[in-house]
Amino acid sequence: ANLTHPHIVTVYAVRQVDDLHLFVMQFIEGRSLAAIIAERGPLPLTAVRAVAYQVGNALQYAHKRNVIHRDVKPANVLFDEDGNAIVTDFGIAKDITRVSSSLTGGLIGTPAYMSPEQCHQQPVTWASDQYALGVMLYEMLTGKVPFEGSPFMVMQGHTDREPPS
Repeated sequence: ANLTHPHIVTVYAVRQVDDLHLFVMQFIEGRSLAAIIAERGPLPLTAVRAVAYQVGNALQYAHKRNVIHRDVKPANVLFDEDGNAIVTDFGIAKDITRVSSSLTGGLIGTPAYMSPEQCHQQPVTWASDQYALGVMLYEMLTGKVPFEGSPFMVMQGHTDREPPS
């Protein structure tokens, strides 16, 4: 909620009601990058460059403030009415200056975009978000993620194989 950046969704409040944790966020009138890729397939290089710049800039801002997103993926990038990319869903983000409250031994993230260190349940750094951004850009250019199959097969791809050209 402390991140204020033009390419990061604004969080107005973080609340807890009994066991329910919730965020009150800015409403983005627009579509997700996932919906756009599903509809159009591979995107033009100019569009990929613009998204890379905007999302990369947002992640750099978060990383300088010790926040790692941990779930960078097209479904978490929305476009506003002006066509600007907005990174959303910091729900599993990690403040690296605080002691983790995550479950030990639990995987956090979406396998198709997980960095090798996430797949191995090792500590994440800004590089994990950068890796996921790379997978997202690959998907924007090709229309598909580099590794497909069961979550185990996908994670094995990230840790043991080179992505297809």
